[in-house]
Amino acid sequence: QEGSLCEWSPASATNTLAAALAEQRASAGTGVGAPHDSKEIDLAPIRVIQDEYATYSAVAVDNVRDEIVLQDENLFQILVYDRKANTPPSAKMTEPKRILGGPKTKIEFNCGLYVDPASGDIYSVNNDTTDTMVIFDHSAKGDVPPVRELHTPHGSYGIAVDEINQEMFFTVEHDNALVAYKKTAAGEDQPLRMIQGDHTQLADPHGVAVDAKNNWVFVVNHGSTHRVKDDPAKP
Repeated sequence: QEGSLCEWSPASATNTLAAALAEQRASAGTGVGAPHDSKEIDLAPIRVIQDEYATYSAVAVDNVRDEIVLQDENLFQILVYDRKANTPPSAKMTEPKRILGGPKTKIEFNCGLYVDPASGDIYSVNNDTTDTMVIFDHSAKGDVPPVRELHTPHGSYGIAVDEINQEMFFTVEHDNALVAYKKTAAGEDQPLRMIQGDHTQLADPHGVAVDAKNNWVFVVNHGSTHRVKDDPAKP
């Protein structure tokens, strides 16, 4: 299945939505349609990046260096593109500026992605066969070892970084948990804290985002859940 990244202009989407809502409210007054405050918009993207072999699992935008970074979970790669790259309709793919991949990188089933806004370092979370988060220098390419690794819980998926408090958050889908580490954590460093249990309502958590200004963490559940017990013999 072909991978693709689509980009929309916020201004065009907002203007199109405003026009659609105005039309909907006007038609409601004539008995056509219903006065809802939502509207589906069939809006074409302004740019598309395509690759016939990639399976894109995460995206990060590096505004400082004007680049887009994509995780390719199919070929265990990280692909870096110019932020304004666009695949022409006649082309099968857009050539990346840089590719990270190979045995030395330790990238496997890579899903979570973060780009350090200051250094440009790329943080990549492995979800399945390798329980690590690997970090690469901004300019790294090819089959090169990471500059830092962190042993993460099995099934770690999403990553978000609180730059104010210098902490990293990982969702753990299999154990329905959210774990926080120091941003500088490496090797066998342990989490600072964990959120887990029936009251959390975490259910196969995937996506995570941090509002550092207001000290909020937002987590998206994929859906399934199970109870985790220290001793299966206990009720």
